Amino acid sequence: MRNRSVLEWPTGLTVCKPEKCFPGFTMFHVEGTVYLIDMNGEICHLWGGASPDSKYLGNGNLLTGIGGRSAVSLTRHHTAAGCASKAAELSWEGNAVWTYEIEPGTELHHDLARMDNGNTLLLLRNWAEAPEGWAAYKEPQNLWYVLPREKPLKKPVLNDFIREVNPAGETVWEWHSVDHFEDFDWDEKTREAVAVSGGDWLHANSIEVLPDGNILTSFNRASMVAIIERETGNIIWTWGTGENGTVGQHGPTLIPEGYQGAGNILIYDNGGGNGYEGKKRGYTRLIEVNPETDEIEWEYVNLPMNWMRNHHAMGPTMMHHVRRFFSPAWGSVQRLPNGNTLSVDSAGNRLFEITYEGEIVWEYISPYMGSAVLPLVEGGIEDDAQLKSGLSKMPGVDFYFPENCQIQAPAARMPTYNQFIYRCYRIPYEDAPRAVHS
Repeated sequence: MRNRSVLEWPTGLTVCKPEKCFPGFTMFHVEGTVYLIDMNGEICHLWGGASPDSKYLGNGNLLTGIGGRSAVSLTRHHTAAGCASKAAELSWEGNAVWTYEIEPGTELHHDLARMDNGNTLLLLRNWAEAPEGWAAYKEPQNLWYVLPREKPLKKPVLNDFIREVNPAGETVWEWHSVDHFEDFDWDEKTREAVAVSGGDWLHANSIEVLPDGNILTSFNRASMVAIIERETGNIIWTWGTGENGTVGQHGPTLIPEGYQGAGNILIYDNGGGNGYEGKKRGYTRLIEVNPETDEIEWEYVNLPMNWMRNHHAMGPTMMHHVRRFFSPAWGSVQRLPNGNTLSVDSAGNRLFEITYEGEIVWEYISPYMGSAVLPLVEGGIEDDAQLKSGLSKMPGVDFYFPENCQIQAPAARMPTYNQFIYRCYRIPYEDAPRAVHS
């Protein structure tokens, strides 16, 4: 075997078995650009200035977040999953044919969806008072949780909430997580752990409207998938906590009627370390859960042949030495009409399609690289006055600091480069007829 330079590592299409694939365009996002590629890995279309949680609407248009980041995320350095101050529908040419501007102090994050009635569902967050019963509350003490002064709070926590707006931008329904703390079936020990963690206590990362109008969502921080009853706002089903549950999952989605596993819920189960039970798992798995029985009916993992499934000695921080398929953040999973499943190895910038038996029949390695500015903490605490001076440069934003609060801030910043892919979707060729494919 000849030596190979790192510059010769394969990118683009690496596996394709046409007779076993479901043909169509594959959509994914890298650093502000949404790509549409065909089965040969050729770019057929792209949209610029879009967010990672973009959704194709089937009419040539894209639903996405635009408009920069709000004051909530300006202090969080959270770019990968998208933080935006506006929702928009972009035409095929990239022009905004519909926009919805979000009020100051609130931001769009992680997901949005167009509903059958033409309304738009948005996953938002803002700062709110901690729920009742948080006697053990611990106030966030670092830069990630600096509050806009317009809403000083005694016990600030991030409030993930869901809003439905009509085409005119009018709110027709909302659900706020801080109003439903009592809905979570947590024991006293877990409830205390949630309260002490404060801050981003749920970290919702997806929303999907079910056929009955209820909403399927994912609470990453709690390692919990949930269904919210639209009529009452109650959480009527949860899954993921307990033995063999999820660890920091993303993108639960209901399998449609007529598809393999119809009625079950597909989940991208990241692994790593997450949840209030202290669970750890050093690999990613794709699972299909029956919501009636709560049983896992299908599972896909891809690990080295010498890997022991019950081996935990190395811990999640060392799994990169032995991993095959391990993406501790981001990810999506989609059941295709032919029974195959499309997913993404987000940390490995790899898109892949597998059969129900787990055979990889299509694989694509993204060659596209984005840039991000991430904080480089050199140890130590910046002076509050210096930090306030920097934050005061944000137009129209004045920040509130709790009394005697030391704020940990990055002493310097460094540019880094990544190819991480948040989600991907397979779109039938006939649903995007304006894109030419080979």
